[in-house]
Amino acid sequence: FSERNEWLGLAFDDKRLLAEYVEVTTQDEMLEYYQQAINDGFEGVIVKSLDSHYDFGARSYSWSKFKPPTG
Repeated sequence: FSERNEWLGLAFDDKRLLAEYVEVTTQDEMLEYYQQAINDGFEGVIVKSLDSHYDFGARSYSWSKFKPPTG
């Protein structure tokens, strides 16, 4: 994963095109980052395993949206 992001960083001059990512190891770390994202006005965060891969056009349990409930 880190190697992929290094290559992407080299490919794009405008770093705003790349999503921010944070590696966490505990649920508390994830919830802290999530709360900061909500406070910054974001809808939520994407949570994924570092060893997962992206399947274009397909949903997967490897990637999950984590956002406040609506209703």
